[in-house]
Amino acid sequence: MVRSGAFEDFLAHAQVAGEAVTSSGRLSLQVDLSAGERIPGASGEAWHQAQRVQKTFRVNGVPKRSSDFVGLLKAVMFAAEDVDLLSGPPTLRRRYLDILTSQITPGFAREAQDYQRVLTQRNHLLKSIRERAARESELEFWDVQLSIHAARIIAARLRVMNALDENMDPIHRELSGLNQTLSLKYSPSFETGHYEDVRDLS
Repeated sequence: MVRSGAFEDFLAHAQVAGEAVTSSGRLSLQVDLSAGERIPGASGEAWHQAQRVQKTFRVNGVPKRSSDFVGLLKAVMFAAEDVDLLSGPPTLRRRYLDILTSQITPGFAREAQDYQRVLTQRNHLLKSIRERAARESELEFWDVQLSIHAARIIAARLRVMNALDENMDPIHRELSGLNQTLSLKYSPSFETGHYEDVRDLS
């Protein structure tokens, strides 16, 4: 038998750590996962309650932000689900591209976080405007900020896609032994006629 409340006394914790040798020396990486504040479940019972997971990142023992942690250890994993990158929805390809870009472009992860923060603020403002608690003129500031962050994200994606496109064809020919041309193109859902302007904002 398990006494009532036993799960409440249990503090869940997990740690993932590893070491790598880079051109700059030895690198120690550590991620700690711990159970945070409990979120009451529909049933109200302790074992039906969910918990927020708190994550702590350390590099050589020093606490870091998650955006500063991404890309320090570069690894490639291929799983069966990766075929969905070809046949699945665009959101999967954007997520994969953003993770890749975060690993090789310093500051991209933080830029993506800033974009989400501005988008959330803008959505809150839109709600306030609908409720007549804010003026439409306040949207201009957030529209400009959203455009700037979006332009930087798109420019970074384009740079990564162009680099992949330049290198993947000879690698494909070598691996497959076939005389075929393989190319990669980034096709966003809007006009890219002002590509130079987008790149200038990055």
